[in-house]
Amino acid sequence: MDIVSSILELPKQCRQAWEEALTTDLPQDWKINNIVVCGMGGSALGAHTLQVSGSVKVPMVINNNYFLPSFASEESLVVLASYSGNTEEVLSCAKDAKEKGCKIVGITSGGKLGEWIKLNNFPAYIFDPKFNSTKQPRMGIGYNIFGVSAIFHNLNLFNGNYAEDIMWNAINILEDNLEQIKTDAQDFAKKIAGKFPVIFASDYLVGNAHIFANQLNETAKTFSAYYSLPEANHHLLEGLKHPKIPTVAIFLGKHYPARILERFKITQEILEKKGWEVLSWSTDQEDQFAQCIQTLLFSSLVTAYLGLEYGEDTIGIPTVDYFKEKLN
Repeated sequence: MDIVSSILELPKQCRQAWEEALTTDLPQDWKINNIVVCGMGGSALGAHTLQVSGSVKVPMVINNNYFLPSFASEESLVVLASYSGNTEEVLSCAKDAKEKGCKIVGITSGGKLGEWIKLNNFPAYIFDPKFNSTKQPRMGIGYNIFGVSAIFHNLNLFNGNYAEDIMWNAINILEDNLEQIKTDAQDFAKKIAGKFPVIFASDYLVGNAHIFANQLNETAKTFSAYYSLPEANHHLLEGLKHPKIPTVAIFLGKHYPARILERFKITQEILEKKGWEVLSWSTDQEDQFAQCIQTLLFSSLVTAYLGLEYGEDTIGIPTVDYFKEKLN
């Protein structure tokens, strides 16, 4: 299956993960004061979306390291997320979490992490990624987002705005808008080809901006960056003079508070005066989770079409593979 066809199976990933992960057997008496999600690359991006959404009751951090943060304790939930199950940083954190007595849940398709979880009898959602023919974690984020969401739902970790009907609504809306998002993505890929893409977002879509930039790196083999507003207004605006390279700003979302929308408007005006091309994309849906999922599909398709425009291998990650081989 080609990469575009694989990406368009995102709704099936989401549906599979939500239905299956809801059946994960989890203790109901866990006292959880904070959450640490351990994952690298695509395996952590789903958690990033939930982290910035403000939907989780307790503090949550994403850990991209070999060891847990110092505050991790018996009252910490540690989510070990590794698509392949062989990510060495996550495996290292697994041992650290066990030593610290943390509450542990795994999300993986198997590998060494799957074996370790079964050996130690920890709860986990171990999925069969049958709707990700590319086998690349960044193309299987639906499993991560809805797997983590189902686990958090079962552990009563959401503030209440992430009920089951919101999840199903997001999946149904995604299915209804596949063709329109595909058309938009094709158009955007043509517009940003040959330029340095910089992604801007705010609030609950910052996780999507991060995902977009990562996908540009891995799928389109393109250098990229992302910024969140209002933070970027305090430093980036003075860094627009050098170097002189063709740059395109992509602003995600339009359903923000009025003050944020005003910041978007002024930032866009400044960028255009500095010679940047400015593009915007948003869904018509006001539901935040539905926006996140549709934006995920959009960024996945844009980067696929851009990579194909460049004649690149949009699935393989040979330089990352080379690095890992040298490291080992």
